Formats: sequence, structure tokens, C-alpha cells
Amino acid sequence: MESLTNFLGELRENCKIDFKIVSDNNKIIFNSIDDIENPIKIDISLGKAQAYIILDKKFQGNINLLKFIVNSKLKDYDQIKEDVINQLLHNEDVPIKFVEEHLSFIFNGATSFVIFSNSKQTEVLNIIKQLYNEEEVVIAIQGEYIILSGIFENPMEHAQSILDAIFSNVFSKCYISFFNTSSSIESFKLNIERAKEAIRIGLEFGIKGEIFLYNDVLFGKIIDSIDKNLQNELIIKLKDSFNSFDNELILTIEEFFNCGLNISDAAKVLYVHRNTLIYRLNKICTETELDIRIFKDAVIFLISFMLWKKNRGNII
Repeated sequence: MESLTNFLGELRENCKIDFKIVSDNNKIIFNSIDDIENPIKIDISLGKAQAYIILDKKFQGNINLLKFIVNSKLKDYDQIKEDVINQLLHNEDVPIKFVEEHLSFIFNGATSFVIFSNSKQTEVLNIIKQLYNEEEVVIAIQGEYIILSGIFENPMEHAQSILDAIFSNVFSKCYISFFNTSSSIESFKLNIERAKEAIRIGLEFGIKGEIFLYNDVLFGKIIDSIDKNLQNELIIKLKDSFNSFDNELILTIEEFFNCGLNISDAAKVLYVHRNTLIYRLNKICTETELDIRIFKDAVIFLISFMLWKKNRGNII
């Protein structure tokens, strides 16, 4: 907030009134007073949080004007942050000093969420703004995506809270990816693109869940890079078997892989007896001639299975 502090210093010099601004958690934002005999205070909005101005009672007649000037500047300061991040996301040239002045937190411990909704984006945006109305965050829109950056102690919990709030209020399903702090403008942009790619891959390959992290979908990215002729060969070889599988068998396949090919763990997740799961795995092996309990067979099977899920709407 260096620019804000500089503005408040200039304001004090111009109006010749000493004052103090303190946030509601008692953090001093600005202070030009050593001691006040008859202090008065008035609430202001410190960006998205609450704060108050303290000054001597003899300046009481000026307090509303001072409040108006400070609140107006804080709103401008908040808008500048949104403008800067929008310029970055749209690849406009922004001086590094300007970014460091207004968005330094994105390079210093911030988490950035990328949120995708295929409908009701305006309603989704309003929900996010309401959720973080009292937080120091910056929110921007980039095409179909909403970008939310700020300091969050537990990003995964926040991601789930955002999803729950959106679904319960606008009944729209959303998908989220996020990454922790970037070290530069270039890495921030790269991380945004990777987060968007994680959502795309997660949706294309029908990966379970609504939170897609880049490292978790790298396998899908690798599959996507396989030669198209080989992709078609793998799909054609097993598509009839996959098409014949019912929902129960599809779920068994997904959970078996999610459990790292561990039969006991998968049986618990599926709420079936171990022998029941073994029977299903044997059935899959008979149908595909691939035993997914064997690592080499499992790799070929999983690649073919994911390609089938991605393309099954287009497979004849």
C-alpha cells in the first residue's frame, strides 16, 4: 500500500490536519499523530475491510470531508488493482514498478484461483464478490474464466467453499484450479494458463471432481500429446469393450485407478467385498485382454480408457 500511504501523507500536508487510520484488527495504516487529548473517530471502508479515522475533536467539522476523500481514494485504489490485473491477463504492457506497487501480494504468498462456469458467469462473479467482500483480494474476468487472487491460509478449503457457495446459490456447476505464489509477471501469466489448461484437461477426460490442479492432470496432458494415429489405434482396439461396460463397471475402473491399483482400498471405496472386486477385474481382463492389476497392462488400459472417455461422443 505504498501509493496509499504516500497519498495520505500528501493529504495531511495539504489539509494541515493530523490523523490516524487504523484497521479493525488494530493495524495502523497511517499515523501523523503522536498524542491526542480529545480523540474522535469515524468508520471508513478500507478497500473491502473496515477501518476508522482518528483525529483531534477540534477538527470535528472536517471529519466528513476527510472521510469522503479517503473513501474515494480507497475505491480508486481498489479499481486500479483490478485494472492492473486485467491488463496483465490481456497481455498489455504494464511497468513492473506499477505491478509491484499495486499487486505485490501476488508475488508474495498469494494464491490465485481460476474459476470456470459454462453458464451464469455474472451470478457466479457476484457470489465470489460477496464471499470475499471484506478481504484484500483482486477479482478479474478473462473470457470464460474468473480470476481471484489473495492471501488464503488453506486454498483447498477456499476452493471447496467457493464451489459450495456457487452451487447452493445459483445451482450452477463450476470448476476450479489454483496455484500458489508466482515469482514474476511471466510466471503469474504462465500459472494462469496452466490452471486454465488443468480445467480443460479435467473436463475433456472426464476426470472425477470439480477441483483440477495442474500436477494432477499432467497424465492427461501427456496422453493428449500422443500421436493422433496411435490414439485412434488405441481407441479402436478397445472401444467395443468400453461401450459394453455398464456404469458399475466404469465406476469400478475409475476407483481402482484412483486407489493406485490397490484391491483392498478400492473395495472399501466401492463398498464391495474384495472377492466381488476381483470378479469384476477378471471380467474386465476377459473383455479387454488386459489385466489392470499388472502395471504394464494398466498403463495401456488407462491411456485407452481416458481417450475413450474424451472421444466417446465422436466414436462410431
